[in-house]
Amino acid sequence: MTIIIHHRSNFWGILLLIYCPLVTKGFTTQQSTLFSDRSQYSSLISSSNLNSQASSYLCDATLSDKSFSELYSDNLPEWLLEKCEEYNYKCPTLIQQRSLDCFFDDDPNSMVIQAQTGSGKTLTYLLPLLSKLEDRASVQAMIVVPTRELGLQVAMVAKRLVGRKFMVMSLLEGSSLKRQRKWAWAETPQVVIGTPTELLDMVRYGGLPRISSVNTVVVDEVDACLVHTSSLQGGSNNSVDTKALASSLNELLSKFLSPTFIDEDDIIDDEVITIADDSNKKRKRKFRHRQTIFCSATIPQHRHFLKQCKANQWTLEEPVYVCTSPGEHLPPTLDHAYMVCNSNEKKMATLRNIIKKLNTSSNKILVFFDSTSSRPLDIIGKKLALSIDNGIFYEDKKTNLEDIQSNPVVSILRFEDSLSQRAGATKAFAERSEFRIMATTDLAARGLDILGVTHIIHFDLPIDADTYLHRSGRAGRLGQKGSVISILNPDQEFVLKRLSNALSVDVKCVGRQKVK
Repeated sequence: MTIIIHHRSNFWGILLLIYCPLVTKGFTTQQSTLFSDRSQYSSLISSSNLNSQASSYLCDATLSDKSFSELYSDNLPEWLLEKCEEYNYKCPTLIQQRSLDCFFDDDPNSMVIQAQTGSGKTLTYLLPLLSKLEDRASVQAMIVVPTRELGLQVAMVAKRLVGRKFMVMSLLEGSSLKRQRKWAWAETPQVVIGTPTELLDMVRYGGLPRISSVNTVVVDEVDACLVHTSSLQGGSNNSVDTKALASSLNELLSKFLSPTFIDEDDIIDDEVITIADDSNKKRKRKFRHRQTIFCSATIPQHRHFLKQCKANQWTLEEPVYVCTSPGEHLPPTLDHAYMVCNSNEKKMATLRNIIKKLNTSSNKILVFFDSTSSRPLDIIGKKLALSIDNGIFYEDKKTNLEDIQSNPVVSILRFEDSLSQRAGATKAFAERSEFRIMATTDLAARGLDILGVTHIIHFDLPIDADTYLHRSGRAGRLGQKGSVISILNPDQEFVLKRLSNALSVDVKCVGRQKVK
């Protein structure tokens, strides 16, 4: 293998170290004098070097020099500011500060927030949403998410912030709507978090009382909610119908959560107008403003989307568009590189070599595979575990090795697994600070928000630039440094070039296998 070395940053030194062992297997290298001293390699690959916060970059995740209390003591209630301090949410990021300034405007509008991955969008909409809650038994806020995994993480943050002060309900894939309906009527939640189909079913059949009292609606990862590709769901055999999911969100926003009117039963004064419904019967409805927030790192053709919001009656007027880094889709704290291999067997050998060299105490690695391929991720996961000293593979089974399984190094996350196995795999990867690997499909591209992910490896290239962005954005969160490595076949180079051009990302070739 002939190695092409680029040495503009420490990252390329890390990659050189990874591939140096291949020299002894019949490959040759061309080394830059910058890396001729092997004593430098260990320092370049060290976790302390990679995980340091890149404070010199100005990006969406750049922290303000003022705290939430200093900036928003007049807008956020004291109990919420105390919770922010308790959980170390002390200073807002750049995108949080710009968005909160719009939220707390004298005449708040609906908003579209487009921000880089890992910049704190969840807290951006949760803080003003929670600040408006009142101590009454009615649903006052609704958050729509595309996946169960993302919904669970949003619910965790929301529950952490409200404590016992308010009730938060999750309506996600796998939820028992019958049980949730009984709960909602017995003890009405103030905040409901759910996926489009489950939320629509619950609302349509009267599972949530007095939804007319909802004053804030958030659609997180709005582009994924509208266009839910089969790759995210784990292949064509397990995919949901794209049009059905999109229509679920559209019906939820334009019919049941329309910001324009509230129903006759909820009118408390005489300021009404009379309109005709489809049956030509006249009914009374009152104008009601409802703030709707759309969030994502990727909103294609955002100007068209703003017009679409009003045309579809999701909002009364075109929303305010908040974007602090136009044209910069990914955090600048990420380094991007790729290797070219002649066969899938060589790709797997390269992946295992990378894993071996990154086996330090604190690296967390996400390896992405194509959801529609027939790759046996269970077998791949076990092979990766064998690449590591004392590597244990997570399996959702009761065995005599249960004590060993409690600390797995490698886990798998994919749509077709059971909900309990998906939850267990995520927990195995996220909850420990030691070296961890997760082999996953695009299910994790949006639904996984784990601070401390250091490396993203694209074993299979994503289908489009947006997917590359969301996959890669699992690392480099909140200003941390991260590395993105793509392992390619020769005919995939032009595809990666097209993706990098679309995202304005500089991707360097750091290794190429010699053609025999």
